[in-house]
Amino acid sequence: MKMCISICRTLVGKNGTISTDLLQLISRHMQTKIKSKYFLDYARNYLQMSDEDITGLFVGDFTIAKRLNNLKYAIQHFEQYNRLANNRLLNQIMPVNQSEPITVTDEKKK
Repeated sequence: MKMCISICRTLVGKNGTISTDLLQLISRHMQTKIKSKYFLDYARNYLQMSDEDITGLFVGDFTIAKRLNNLKYAIQHFEQYNRLANNRLLNQIMPVNQSEPITVTDEKKK
């Protein structure tokens, strides 16, 4: 209960309003924690993956990103993978080379 009161006091700004930026930050962290716990539980309990196996999906020589990159190369260069060229899921998760530079500004729309 004390922790809840402490968190509520932190969220309330000087003028008595709740900071939406802080609420969004806390919400994102909570979502990340929940999703990562679900992912880890699923990988360990249902896929029987070790911590080393899970880490290998994101760090190392055979990560998910590198596997997707290899698949993209195979689709473009090997005829037996041509049937995957228009696969909707693969097209959504694989990065596309951007011909125009993307400019990000710090200006807020009014």
